[in-house]
Amino acid sequence: MRAALIVSAALIAPVLGYEYHVGVGKDETTGNVVGWGFDPSRISVTEDPAGDHIIFEMLSGTHRVVQSSFGAPCAAGGEPGFDTQEVVVSAGTEEGGQTFTFNITDYTTPLYFSDISLNNCQQGGIFCVNTDEAGAESCAAFKAAAIALGGGVTTSASVPGASSTSSSGTNATSASSAIASSSSAQSSAASTSASASGSVAPSATSAPASGAGKMFVGAGAVTAMVLGAVALL
Repeated sequence: MRAALIVSAALIAPVLGYEYHVGVGKDETTGNVVGWGFDPSRISVTEDPAGDHIIFEMLSGTHRVVQSSFGAPCAAGGEPGFDTQEVVVSAGTEEGGQTFTFNITDYTTPLYFSDISLNNCQQGGIFCVNTDEAGAESCAAFKAAAIALGGGVTTSASVPGASSTSSSGTNATSASSAIASSSSAQSSAASTSASASGSVAPSATSAPASGAGKMFVGAGAVTAMVLGAVALL
């Protein structure tokens, strides 16, 4: 009977949310830490994200993750706003790097992020949440626009927390062209883009793949289990 009460208490403890682990400086296609990229580069949050959050882990290289807007990749912007400032991570660091947390408060609005240190963003170092890969503002289109910027955005590699330099008008124009051309390509690729994007959706009944998302419960479950175990003794 006591054992049954322990199990019941654990099952009814409130679920606080999911945490999504994202490696910064890692190529999601190879799994290698190359100094730029996000792994995964896109996630989908399909339910009310009460308590859901993203944990960005800085790996080998120099990084500054900021929230961006679709129309201005590789630049700080967007709401509610997020900026890790510049972080320099020792070469060869493949795990255990400094982490930063972003709380998800809205699962209906797409979110875009960029790693604006050095030329990380222009090499495809972008991250998206809840983008419509069949629509005009897909994660694939955002990435294409970032790559099209070339060397338009730079930051100081030697001074952590240095501000980024805004892109030139020429680069902004090329980014807009890339967005338009990429958008037209998304419709024909809609059936395959979701699987290729690195999207991760949480599941309450199965373990998340690749450690990208993880469900956790409140402290009530742990407390109930400890008290129950003491009672049995």
